[in-house]
Amino acid sequence: MPPHFLYTALLAATSVPGVAWPAPAAAIALGRLLGGEDDLQSHSLLQLVFCAFALRFFLVLATAMHEASHIVAAFVLSRRCPDDESPKFRAGVCTATSADYLLFNVPLALWAQCLCPLCPWPRAAQPCVHLPSGGTSPCQDRAVRLSGALFSLLLALVATFASPFLGPTYYPVCLASAWMVASGAAATDVLGLGGESAGTYKCGNFGMLVVALLDGSVDVPGILRSMAATTAARGGQSGGIVTVMPDGSAVRERHVPTKRSDIAEGLVSGFVSKMRTKAASLLFKAHAKPSCSFFLGHTRFATSSAPTIRESHPHRFSNPQRVTIWRRNADGWQQRQEDHEVYVTHNGDLDYWPLFGVQRTQKELGAWLRCVLHCKNAVAGCDSVKVAGVVELLRTQGVWRFSMRLAFQQVASPSFDATLMGSGEHVMGESVLKEAAKVADSVFASYVSEGGDLTGPSDLGSLSVRLTEAFSTSCPSLTSLFPQHGSFTLGEFARRSISNFVQNDLFSALSTFLSDAQGSFGISTCCTLDRDVVCIASRGQAMSISFNPHAGTLLWGSEAAAQNIDVER
Repeated sequence: MPPHFLYTALLAATSVPGVAWPAPAAAIALGRLLGGEDDLQSHSLLQLVFCAFALRFFLVLATAMHEASHIVAAFVLSRRCPDDESPKFRAGVCTATSADYLLFNVPLALWAQCLCPLCPWPRAAQPCVHLPSGGTSPCQDRAVRLSGALFSLLLALVATFASPFLGPTYYPVCLASAWMVASGAAATDVLGLGGESAGTYKCGNFGMLVVALLDGSVDVPGILRSMAATTAARGGQSGGIVTVMPDGSAVRERHVPTKRSDIAEGLVSGFVSKMRTKAASLLFKAHAKPSCSFFLGHTRFATSSAPTIRESHPHRFSNPQRVTIWRRNADGWQQRQEDHEVYVTHNGDLDYWPLFGVQRTQKELGAWLRCVLHCKNAVAGCDSVKVAGVVELLRTQGVWRFSMRLAFQQVASPSFDATLMGSGEHVMGESVLKEAAKVADSVFASYVSEGGDLTGPSDLGSLSVRLTEAFSTSCPSLTSLFPQHGSFTLGEFARRSISNFVQNDLFSALSTFLSDAQGSFGISTCCTLDRDVVCIASRGQAMSISFNPHAGTLLWGSEAAAQNIDVER
């Protein structure tokens, strides 16, 4: 193969983003040094296409081997760690070596596009491996990072001396591909050049809470617009805002701006329009005015999924559903039908969450949540929506249906595979759950009508006995899930259900999630059943809060600068 074909194919290959940025310069240099200028016309277009395809093939192969070397190095180092020294690092390596990560976070269709000769290299095809930080030492973390550059250099040296084995047809393109990847690896892994680092673009939370008595003096749209604009400096490919209206319904607006539009203006304008429309529909409906109003916002740079409406925050795992909720006020326990939705904004990464002693990835967690929550709607693919799903599972206060759904998982601990299949000896189906919830609501209504109050241990024991007896006589489909002699019983299920019914509020749900989750989190969450409650938490991500007692406002967010605004009109 004449050298000028190498020159032409290199130019056609273009630069591989983040891997082979010196490609055009290398192509010109090699072409001028090795090739003639008059040979091109004597060879067919078919030869040119073949040369370009061969170059692409060796580029893809060298790139994949480069990424695999990171995983191999991490695997070797993880074997040298004591079992109790870095469990997260070990778990991350095991996940990265699983079948789901063999394509190095590049879809198969993009890999195929990379092989197309004479076509630009897809900008979105930037292969990488994600291993959690937290090795045994910073030196070992650096070793994993530098292993790719070292391997690519060795591969290029091997290719340089492989001429007798490859022959004149494949040797030039193999040599060029190997050195292109090696130079890109040196630039990215050693010098930190070429391509954005993971920390360059981020997501950001923002939000505000306004005391109802003072909200007339607060410029809510202006504050939200200013906070969204400042937070969008972290990443503004999409954004969203949610609030809970006085009747317990949620208003959410999610916005993906066009290339040159203002995300803050478009997002807030759409949100205010929706909120005013909803407020107008409530003018002739009776509802209690909450003690405050709150607004949860988020702007996003799409790192784990595409910048689409579905992938944008605030996230909700399940569609709205009507539930029976019990509340205790001055007149005792009252029963109502209300809409139930849980929303979460999240800045950070959910790496793992344990299920029955096994660390599960966010993808596995999402599949399990869909089955346990009996979710039939489409769910976003990003990790943050799984945070919303876990909070939805754990926030059970006042709702027997949710309390028993969680209690069954706590007591029976059905297997992960059986839950995903939706069948098995110890899997609670949706129909069984609804039947049991009706029995529990009926028993509790009778209990409170007789003066029961759930204020002392004796009350809890009395209600537990009633529930167990009612389940045994009126709910055979539930009773069949509990063996008479086993590690879990119907009585234990009733006691756990009561505990969840009384204690598991939104704050408790978020605390439980964070106590077990691995990753980094800046979170704000709300539930339509809690119209004057918003929970904010941070671990490994920035989150600041500011108060203005004169205006009756509380602001929070990932960017402290977003709170440096005048809140009063």
